[in-house]
Amino acid sequence: MKRLHWFFKVWILFIPLILLWFGITTILPKLLPTKLVTGKIHGLIFQNQIWSGTVYITGDLITLPSVQIDIKAGSKIFIYKKGDKNNFDLIPWHLKNGINTGSEYRGIQTGEPFWDEKEKIQVYISNLRALGFSDRQIIITSFPEEGSPYDVNLIKIGAGELSNIKFSNYRRLEVGQNVKLTQNSFENSGDCAICIADGSPMILENTFKKGKRNYIEIKNGESLIKSNDFLEGESDGILIVDGGNNYVRILNNTFEIPSKKAIKILSDSYIEISSNSLMLGDIELPCKNKAKIFNNLIKVKILFKNVGNCVGEYEIGGNYWEIQDPKSILDARISGTSDRFKVKIPKILNFPPKGM
Repeated sequence: MKRLHWFFKVWILFIPLILLWFGITTILPKLLPTKLVTGKIHGLIFQNQIWSGTVYITGDLITLPSVQIDIKAGSKIFIYKKGDKNNFDLIPWHLKNGINTGSEYRGIQTGEPFWDEKEKIQVYISNLRALGFSDRQIIITSFPEEGSPYDVNLIKIGAGELSNIKFSNYRRLEVGQNVKLTQNSFENSGDCAICIADGSPMILENTFKKGKRNYIEIKNGESLIKSNDFLEGESDGILIVDGGNNYVRILNNTFEIPSKKAIKILSDSYIEISSNSLMLGDIELPCKNKAKIFNNLIKVKILFKNVGNCVGEYEIGGNYWEIQDPKSILDARISGTSDRFKVKIPKILNFPPKGM
């Protein structure tokens, strides 16, 4: 009789574990009743929950992949600044505390606090539905409420719909594949008010203010950023990083970010910049890019960065510049050209686009 091959022995061992994990993460939440939560909460969440009234998150919180969290309109979600009751993040550089007084260290810039994960909190919600109203907003902030952009390390949302929420006092809000954010306000954020690593989120009619680094950071995927207000702060507006396969539409937004970048593009992916009011805050992009800039009201500068060997030309579409002479626009509003790299402006709008 032949002995069983080691490969099959391994599978015989792991199949029950895989089935157990599937049962816990997928089937168990459907069997358990939905729980109404008020007061304090932390830890691993196995069942669907409804958060209502005042909820205090006192330690790291992670929901199973199929768990649904609903937050009722008018609720206040307070996340403790310190005293994490159960730290799930043991990455060594996340455990460092104090202020970074040296050069940039694993994403922590000079002068920024380290993650201090023994004390600070992360929140992972796989599926979130949080629908407030204009007169009954949902509040998600740190506790005590008057805080800094580094009070809460991370809020991560895999999928869902969020509207009329006031977010404040956090380092990063990471959104996943299918998240829709509408009519929210984002204030006093650290790394990025909204961080997009992948997927197709929709960011519509939100207000961003008083950020520290970037209001929106995009690494990969398809994103629609439409009808938002980007207001004064230490933060740049939209950063599209290099290396991703992006298709980003930036439409009908208002940028009023003095002395900062309204839009900063490091990628050569397709970017559509259209129907925006660019009042304050420059546009920065590499000379080799696929960005299309047209039908905007532009009062700012467009800065071309020489990345590699810049040769050829770039054509800007029809925009309203408050200047009608192409040469004057090139002299006053365009930077980074050379004898080998030219910018062309074949069309100029005589009036601001409709609605501006």
